[in-house]
Amino acid sequence: MPLLELPPTVLGQPTVAIPQPPGWTRYSDMDSDVIRGAIVNLALRADNFTPNAVVTVGDVPAGVTEPDQALDAEEAGLNQAGMYVETSTPGTVCGFQSRTVTYTMESRPCTAVIVATERAGKLLSVVVTMQTSDGSNAIYAKDSQAILNGFQIYY
Repeated sequence: MPLLELPPTVLGQPTVAIPQPPGWTRYSDMDSDVIRGAIVNLALRADNFTPNAVVTVGDVPAGVTEPDQALDAEEAGLNQAGMYVETSTPGTVCGFQSRTVTYTMESRPCTAVIVATERAGKLLSVVVTMQTSDGSNAIYAKDSQAILNGFQIYY
């Protein structure tokens, strides 16, 4: 499966790559300093919503100095925004501490892999978030697993 590489937009940030399953296309309308990139699958559109995977890279809050704290801060941010974390599973992505979380946003199921990267004393949060309006779609389920499990981060 091809990987979509999303190069750094700011000096010192990592390159991020996500698998791009068949039918998923690059969507650049939301690209910014925080949103590194997104892919969508128009063929899986349901209930006026297009399934997507969005990659963000950003600084951690002031005072956060450890990877665990960065992951906690990301979860706390979701909860404070009313998207309460339903499950949180620790792991690693490319040697960095991570958590895979599930939550609901505007009645849509979301799964995100949150990664705390650290290089040269700089701590960053890198997140890939998948969302759909049809969580029971088998193609979406297969593709989202491939994207979330194949997410890569490197400097």
